[in-house]
Amino acid sequence: MNALWGLLPFFLSLVGLVAPLFLKEKGKLSLLNHFPSETLREEPKGLRLLFLVIAVIGLLLFLIVPGILLGETSEGGTRSFLLLFVFLEALYASGFLGLSAYHPSESRLHFASLAFLSIGGSLLSLVHGLYVLAGRDFSASFEGSVAGASFLFLFALLPLLPLLDPRLRSWSRLEAETAPDGSHLFVRPKVILLALVERVLPFLHLASELLFILLLVLL
Repeated sequence: MNALWGLLPFFLSLVGLVAPLFLKEKGKLSLLNHFPSETLREEPKGLRLLFLVIAVIGLLLFLIVPGILLGETSEGGTRSFLLLFVFLEALYASGFLGLSAYHPSESRLHFASLAFLSIGGSLLSLVHGLYVLAGRDFSASFEGSVAGASFLFLFALLPLLPLLDPRLRSWSRLEAETAPDGSHLFVRPKVILLALVERVLPFLHLASELLFILLLVLL
């Protein structure tokens, strides 16, 4: 039941991620074609920065869960799983902070940054699933642990799928638009897939973390 402490960082992260979506000035930004880092630069800067800090602290506090589990086990293999969990969680929080606070202007660098975050989240879900299958004695609820681990493996796959879409690499291309006076303007597309994926990835990570915590509590 100590794993219930993991719900604290879940809700803290959720507040930090969701609140800025409703703070943007109406008509100034579209969440579909602006990046989180650009949202932070809009007014009020201090308030949005506050929610970014809350989200990062929440992500780092997910280290509570492996910390509790480390205190409950002495098995070398299980401890290795949990130490890998700690490392990946810290790495993910750092990557999220970097990508949200700094907007890489070069296309390849931006795609590489997103790939780093996607792979980090994928590895975390994979570790969660392996821990559910092999790291604890769930013999009394074998079917439940297999089903739960299967969903965690699905969360490990989902962050990688957008990386296969070639549109992620062409995020900086502008679209031609004709102004009322007949002149031609170059504007952002209404939807930039890379910006959309950057906003969705942390929520996928939170869903995976929540499922993992619930499996620890219920199984």
